[in-house]
Amino acid sequence: MDSDSGFKEVKITTILGIYMIFIILYFAVITIVSMFTTNGFQTDSNSDYVYITVIIMLIFLSIAIISIFRPTKKAVKSLYYDFKSKIKFYEIFKVIGLVICLIIGSKGLIIGISYYFSPSFATTIIKDSSIEINKTSYYIIFTIVSLIISPIMDELTFRSVLFKRISKRTNNIYIGIIISSMIYGIIGDTSEIAGMILLGVVNCILYIKYKNILMPMMVDYIYNIMDLIFIDNFLDKSIKLTSDSIGMCLGIGAVIFSIGISLFIKFIKNNNIYLKQSELY
Repeated sequence: MDSDSGFKEVKITTILGIYMIFIILYFAVITIVSMFTTNGFQTDSNSDYVYITVIIMLIFLSIAIISIFRPTKKAVKSLYYDFKSKIKFYEIFKVIGLVICLIIGSKGLIIGISYYFSPSFATTIIKDSSIEINKTSYYIIFTIVSLIISPIMDELTFRSVLFKRISKRTNNIYIGIIISSMIYGIIGDTSEIAGMILLGVVNCILYIKYKNILMPMMVDYIYNIMDLIFIDNFLDKSIKLTSDSIGMCLGIGAVIFSIGISLFIKFIKNNNIYLKQSELY
């Protein structure tokens, strides 16, 4: 990709190694706090300590991921000016619209379908997909992670590394899109897995089209804003699931998801030429 000129080629094993170190350190912190506090995580002060420590670790993780690309000042400036000259906000917001439809629609469908197999599992999905933030400081920190750290980490990991490396290894750009997007969606919330997989596909196509990683980062950034304001509150985690509410959930979810799929197919058709031109790169 042209956008990566001036940046080091990063192997999948390298990025996985960094994440493994983070996971080990994360569990080490949790274990240490539980061992040296009398009430484990039950007190607010202990919870605060863990929360802040994890956020600090995430910041260092993002710095570590960026550093392995060895970005030079010249390369970063070139990337930014290229992004500035290419960005089309009307297209970005059209993409955000289709992504919101896909994620909200799939969320309603997954919860509705899950209810008929296991009502308790559906309730668990709703609770797990909603984040309750009781302190202003937590909200500020969570916002920083969602709007700054997450877009950088996600796009560098899944688009700049996984998508590119898999595409080159298999000599097939479509395999790269599918595998990297599947992994991207699977590691997220269960209720949003289908929508997040398709978001991964959209971001891969934007990366191919504009040859600039800042474009999918911008989509992530705007989507996360919408997620904080709207999507996360689409289904209240305190809602009592009944046959009537589930029927409505399925109906609304099906309509919204259908709209999202039609917009997604149109997006694919409009950008198919870029996929064909970049099939082997």
